[in-house]
Amino acid sequence: MDDLLREFLTETFESLDTVDNQLVRFEQEPNNAKILDN
Repeated sequence: MDDLLREFLTETFESLDTVDNQLVRFEQEPNNAKILDN
């Protein structure tokens, strides 16, 4: 179970990092619909 939890947390943190980066890009380019779609 620990391996599953570790994998889940790793993937969750990676996804949150991606969302964070996309939000920063969207702040810089608010008219870029492609960023918003991601």
